Amino acid sequence: MGGRRTRGPVALLVAGLATVSGVPVLGTAAVGAAAGDTVVAGAVVSDAAVVRAAGRSAADALPADAAELGCLMRGNVAFSPGVTGDPQYLEMRISGSLYECQGTTPHAGGEFRGATSGTMSCSGGDAKGSIEITWDGRNSSVVDLAAGDVGELPPTFQGRVSRGALAGRAVTLRVEAVDGVDPEDCAKPRGVTAMAVYGSAEFTT
Repeated sequence: MGGRRTRGPVALLVAGLATVSGVPVLGTAAVGAAAGDTVVAGAVVSDAAVVRAAGRSAADALPADAAELGCLMRGNVAFSPGVTGDPQYLEMRISGSLYECQGTTPHAGGEFRGATSGTMSCSGGDAKGSIEITWDGRNSSVVDLAAGDVGELPPTFQGRVSRGALAGRAVTLRVEAVDGVDPEDCAKPRGVTAMAVYGSAEFTT
């Protein structure tokens, strides 16, 4: 099965990646793709390659100053109600993984789960909430996150670890690419109800 075709003014084809409001949208899995793989311009690639194709790697996630940890990120977001062209209050349930982590901490990766809420549309909005990260199946971090004045969907979240491992560190979650989104859903009453996300996470002092 090939990737979903995107059309209309919010869909732009750049280097084989369709974009929604500037965020790359990747094709759906094709015959021969392994679990967790994604198709970019007809080629099956790994999650790590997906993020690098969007312009970043785990090493890129580490800023030059005060860096402690940088990870690649993949996850799933569910919207209730769906995101449409009109601003409305909604909730987002988030889950996923941090992996290929690099930095000065012993964390190699982790699983996260949480929720945010706010007023959003396909043009942007604001949201805030929290996630809990379980590092390497052992200790955990609770991260309070917020995104305001967002000009594109999905947003970049900024926040801080409120308790647990890495407490007090600033956190930035960047979405570099999304999957499973049809831009035309923004004009439908049901809207965009879910998407897969790929990106990076930074933890700094």
